[in-house]
Amino acid sequence: MNSKVYLCLYKGPVKIKNVDDVFAWLTHFFICIFTLDIASHSEVLINKRAYSSSIKDKGVRDKWINFSSGHWIVYETNADAVKALTIYAKHKSKKYDLAGALSFVFNFIKQAKNKLFCSELNAEMIDLPNEFLNKPLHKLSPGALRVYCKNKGFRRITDIDEIKTLI
Repeated sequence: MNSKVYLCLYKGPVKIKNVDDVFAWLTHFFICIFTLDIASHSEVLINKRAYSSSIKDKGVRDKWINFSSGHWIVYETNADAVKALTIYAKHKSKKYDLAGALSFVFNFIKQAKNKLFCSELNAEMIDLPNEFLNKPLHKLSPGALRVYCKNKGFRRITDIDEIKTLI
């Protein structure tokens, strides 16, 4: 497999069309406030499929997402696609770790060993070192993944037409 691995970070804004969108907007807002970053969610993109864990989808899953909406920051990583997909397969169908997602803000909250949140799964999929910013993977926010990509010099894809070719 000669596929590239992309990290996609949701920067909003959340458009409110129904009651579920209000919860999504509040979640986005509070994650950004507490992490002091613009990114509130992460996805790994391989072969036009998005891999992550989300509260909306109740855990680890893959699906198609339109990353060309202008709401996403997209980085081309140097991760190995086969390794990333092997990691996904290991975690597929695990439940969403809401407590774990809160633990990068509230250090006293413990990580659930059998659950994952988005940036925890995606950090492992893009082969982020076990300790980054002096934090274990289960303490990293989507914003920390953005900082990692920026510090590593990964190419940020800003051209919407190029992003459309990826999806």
